[in-house]
Amino acid sequence: MSLSYLKGFIAASVVWGAGCATTQTSGNSNTNYTDATVKQSHCQYGKDLVSLENIKDAISKFDDQSIAVLKNIDDINQLIAKTENISSSSRPEDALGCRFLEMEARVLLIEMPPQEGQSDPYTSAQEAIEDVKTLCTTTSDRRMCSVAGLHDATLFSRRSAAELKRIADSGSNVPINWEATRSVTQSFANHVNTKWPVLLRSSQEQENVTNAAIERSLFASACTADDAMTKINRRVSLNFNRDQNGNLVPYGKDSGELLAYIAVAMDLSPDDSCYRNPVEGNCRGRLANIVHLACLRAGENAG
Repeated sequence: MSLSYLKGFIAASVVWGAGCATTQTSGNSNTNYTDATVKQSHCQYGKDLVSLENIKDAISKFDDQSIAVLKNIDDINQLIAKTENISSSSRPEDALGCRFLEMEARVLLIEMPPQEGQSDPYTSAQEAIEDVKTLCTTTSDRRMCSVAGLHDATLFSRRSAAELKRIADSGSNVPINWEATRSVTQSFANHVNTKWPVLLRSSQEQENVTNAAIERSLFASACTADDAMTKINRRVSLNFNRDQNGNLVPYGKDSGELLAYIAVAMDLSPDDSCYRNPVEGNCRGRLANIVHLACLRAGENAG
């Protein structure tokens, strides 16, 4: 992968699918509606698409997407409630449009932590994506179906990177749950090792807007994870960040393996002999450093 091609990857948002931007902002204009009122309203794709665009436009004004989503969460939830209510007389294309809007709204929430008493945003987004993919088997809309493919390919990586970022951003006086942190990191590494090569090979063989967006999103997730794991590794040596036997947690190995698999999947060091055994100690460190430097350079270009 050419690093010049990566310019702007980190700054690019993956809230790409709803089409044209709008200069209007949501302004929380729907916050006075009760849930009951919203649920009584049928989804109208044309009007509700404008609502989604307004929400995305408001979110795009913030550097920190988590804060932006929190500030607009009422509007997002109200849109979701409305899109779930589709008239039984709706045309298939209208049903697809409303499910598409629900999917886009739920994807905005996947980087948020699960709230007590509520469904996991990641699981809900997955289900919404599957709904759109199912409708796409009988009702064709190239743009909507392509966006569903984009989210399907990148959702796990985005969520995993967001979880690592949440751990890294916690206060330095907060003990890290190493079991959970290592589990997220190892699951992400396994996903990268098994899924990314197929996704990225497809994007190279069939260049199109969707595949380019998948590549951008995966690289952005890689760099979010790299930054988070760098912060987490700095806290490994703190006394309270040890296991029950007082030993340092081998998190550097976990994070190094994830980054090494990323380097191989994205072919950041072509013809590198370490590709044959990326998780061997010396190769793991070498490949992890290549990812780190690629993310730094991409971030500088984006700036």
